[in-house]
Parts: sequence; structure tokens; C-alpha cells
Amino acid sequence: MKKKSKNFDLIEILNQGAKNYDMIIITDLNGKVELYNNMLSQLCNSANKDEILLQEVNINQLFKPDEGTFEDVWKSLETKGTFDGKLNFILSFNQSIPFEVKAYKINGKISENFRYIFFFKLSEIEENRTRPP
Repeated sequence: MKKKSKNFDLIEILNQGAKNYDMIIITDLNGKVELYNNMLSQLCNSANKDEILLQEVNINQLFKPDEGTFEDVWKSLETKGTFDGKLNFILSFNQSIPFEVKAYKINGKISENFRYIFFFKLSEIEENRTRPP
């Protein structure tokens, strides 16, 4: 039996995500970054924690999906309430940092500005990949 799309409780999700993931980003309906933890500041070489918020950065300016487009990410979040996949943090010199991503559509009762939450776990970079025994 297929589950219907549902919204997730932000506090419950944050508690789980903080334990298991390297980076957390919360965006609004349009993908504008609203909240994030220190790892995103480090990736963006930003000493000022609020710089990303002041510049109104959109998450799809920072990351590109491994497969498909960001439109597919938004579609999955709106229809299923979740997204599971890989997003690559784009560095300025055509290199990227791969992340496993789990994202959820957030219950709108907490804040209208918080629509989606993205959890990022650093992936192994392919050149260093070893074969399992």
C-alpha cells in the first residue's frame, strides 16, 4: 500500500538530522536558503554567518543534482513529501563535492518561510572509492 504525501514535523526532523548528517539547510517555497548550519558557511568560505541569508542565495545556485534537474527535486518534495538522492556542491573551478541528500517538505505551522529541509551527508569522492570486501 502506497503512503500519501505528508508534511513532517520540523522539530522531530531536526533532532534526527543533527545526529546523523553533516549539513542541514532549510529553504522557503522557492528554494531560498533561510537557515543552515556552519558547514555551509565553511563550504562557501563565509566568515560572516549571515552572508548567505543577506545575499538571498537559492539552494539550486549552490548544488546540482547527480541525475536530472532541480525541477525533479522540487517535484518529488511536492508530490511525495520527500526526496532521496545525490546533490553536488558546486565549487567555482568546475569541481564538486558529492553529498547524499534526504529532504522533506515541512509542516507549515511553524513558519511560512520554512518549506523544505535538506540533510546532507558527505559522500566518498569517487577517485578514493575502494571496493567492498
